[in-house]
Amino acid sequence: MEFDGHVSYKKDGEAHQFKGDLKLVISACELTLIGKAVFGIDKAGVKYFAIYVEGEFGTGIPLFSTGISLYGFAGLLAVNYAPDKSPDMLWYSVERSKSWFHKPEKGVIDIVNKWKPEAGTFALGAAVNLGTGTDNGYTF
Repeated sequence: MEFDGHVSYKKDGEAHQFKGDLKLVISACELTLIGKAVFGIDKAGVKYFAIYVEGEFGTGIPLFSTGISLYGFAGLLAVNYAPDKSPDMLWYSVERSKSWFHKPEKGVIDIVNKWKPEAGTFALGAAVNLGTGTDNGYTF
């Protein structure tokens, strides 16, 4: 088993923020879990939080007798926390300088650096990785 994680606390006047990430690898069952969390109170007194969890299974978990197996999952939940995107920036663009998606780190899951507190917002996301069970997802 391997475990790696970081947590930090930041105070800026009346604003308080905790943020952190973790990675857990259990070699015996080929399981990897990754998690990120941010929560706090902004300068206006609005409480916010966001959490992202991702898991990968080395060997798929069979889904009944379908021949399909579950190889991983991901989930995101955010309350009063939203993507940090300026109005002139596009969500996605081939021209990377205008694309929020392409800001480092590429993608949407970097809730620590690419998101910010914003009152009245809510985000929810989920994903699963599916593949053929007989060949560890090689065919599909």
